[in-house]
Amino acid sequence: MHIDVGGRRLRFPSVSLANPLRSFLAKAGFSEERSQPQVMARIVNPARLFSRLMDTSDVPDDFRASVRIDCSTPHRSLTLTEPAGSKERRHIRLEMKEHSLARMLCCRLDLRCAIEVEEVRCRGATESEMDLLARICRPAPWVQWFTDYV
Repeated sequence: MHIDVGGRRLRFPSVSLANPLRSFLAKAGFSEERSQPQVMARIVNPARLFSRLMDTSDVPDDFRASVRIDCSTPHRSLTLTEPAGSKERRHIRLEMKEHSLARMLCCRLDLRCAIEVEEVRCRGATESEMDLLARICRPAPWVQWFTDYV
């Protein structure tokens, strides 16, 4: 829903049909926009997608060789990357909802912003490592991985 105020469009985040504020917003002058196509996905092999993202980004070799990255959602816990052998010196844990994981791995989530607004929690990472993670999973206008979701 949105309303035009002084030449600027003020947006109200998605309002479900069951929301009691919906009729109030309509009376206040908000109008609805046409909905946009959405990508719904359940990532089958997150580690593979994350590996592809790391391969296409400027990840320093020492980060790849020494940092283990785990991810937890309410539905599962998984390892996104693990150093070969016993070279692990750092451990980073990402905590998020399942839909945020799908958006992050499909490059549809601004990870740095998601961390700042606590949509994603990043435990054990320094500021520079959070910036590096955000560069690995940088948002793109459109990314399509044919083999990793149905």
